[in-house]
Amino acid sequence: MEYSDAKPHRCDTGISLSSGTSRAPNSSGKIVRDNTYYCHDVIILVEDCLFKVPHRYLIQESEFFQQMFQLPAGQTSVVDGLTDEQPLRIEFIKKHEFRQLLKILYPRPSFRPSDDDEVFNLTLDEWTSVLKLSTMWGMDRVRAFTISKMGILLKSNPVTQVILAREYHVDQWLLPGLNMLVKRAEMITTHEVELLGVDSALEIMKIRECAQVNNYGSHVLLDERGYVDVDPTERIKESSVLMKK
Repeated sequence: MEYSDAKPHRCDTGISLSSGTSRAPNSSGKIVRDNTYYCHDVIILVEDCLFKVPHRYLIQESEFFQQMFQLPAGQTSVVDGLTDEQPLRIEFIKKHEFRQLLKILYPRPSFRPSDDDEVFNLTLDEWTSVLKLSTMWGMDRVRAFTISKMGILLKSNPVTQVILAREYHVDQWLLPGLNMLVKRAEMITTHEVELLGVDSALEIMKIRECAQVNNYGSHVLLDERGYVDVDPTERIKESSVLMKK
């Protein structure tokens, strides 16, 4: 695998340094160690789960972690991340999301292209978790690799492609996803309207209507429209509603 450059939109890191114990009980009142990612180095608490992983690759891939681990410890304070009692706490994310990111970072694979599909066998939802965290923490190389892997999985789901493009600022997904929605045979469903938003759904349907003509250039009323072999790219680009980010 080779990473490429990316320019993600970054947001709140969700990382906090505690002034005392960071334990937060789950529904059973217990903090548990992750069955897979608890080995050595820094201890991280996400929800009610403790992860213990080498901090090397977190630092290597993320400027946020790099800056955080460079912070000097106070003379009387206990450094977070050294014990289960005072871990480094990460808020605003789910433990299953963090676990998917760790699948990419640990153990460090060979990154040979022939190994990629087998080593990184994640579902679309799992890849989305990696995209979320790599964007949040400025992991540019991980983000770029994730985007390349998700492209194939999104080909059959243009609605999700458009939503993720907007949420995580993946410009190369937005226009192709909108094109697919305009050109496909299926109508926009009620559920898709809820996902896309009424304004975007109406704009897509407006552009779709412009394609409903017969071979002689006159309008016809069809039982079903079918796939439209036209290129609506320019019309989509002109829409401030659809191209908003």
